[in-house]
Amino acid sequence: RLSKAVALVIKLTIITGLRRKEVAGARVDEFDGDIWTIRGDIAKAGRIVDEGRMKSGREQVVYLSRQARALFDEARAECADNVYIFPADPLDTAKRSTELPYINSDSVTRAMRRICDDAGIEDLHLHDMRTAMVSFLDEAEVQESIQSALLHHTPQDVTSVHYRRSKREDRLRAAWQLWADHVEKVVNAPEAGPASSENAEHATEASPDQTL
Repeated sequence: RLSKAVALVIKLTIITGLRRKEVAGARVDEFDGDIWTIRGDIAKAGRIVDEGRMKSGREQVVYLSRQARALFDEARAECADNVYIFPADPLDTAKRSTELPYINSDSVTRAMRRICDDAGIEDLHLHDMRTAMVSFLDEAEVQESIQSALLHHTPQDVTSVHYRRSKREDRLRAAWQLWADHVEKVVNAPEAGPASSENAEHATEASPDQTL
């Protein structure tokens, strides 16, 4: 049976566009209202002395949508300890050679696979939701620099850097909320036709249940 914590990690990964580890390792002290700051790597004398969760190694600021904030509130009430929003199960970490204090991303991957198997969906991975998110935002004519910022990609030119500094917050908030509203609308809609990886990726029907 899918645990509540893992189900919440999957939902949040989909509606934030972040990676599994970035969500699963969320810390209580990273949140300030609806702003979630995930620190990057810490370096001294040109060497990384403390590796962060971001693949890029750089800090990421996430402006939580209404849905994401509600899910994190739910997680804090049911799952969180005094450090991690999604603390690891002590019995699970005892079985691993490499222990993490939070839910292992491999556990999230296995859970997603079970969800897809139960739904009859083939060849769909949680990471594909990042592609679905970009496709949706592109169709909604959200500026490419904003899409890149959501995915935490490095801006390609000086204009992008300037834009992100001057109007970053409002545009990012709007884009994250637009995507979350779309996901909520789709997963709460009546089922239409047989499942497929193409339909599931476009419509994000691979959520753990039918509510967000």
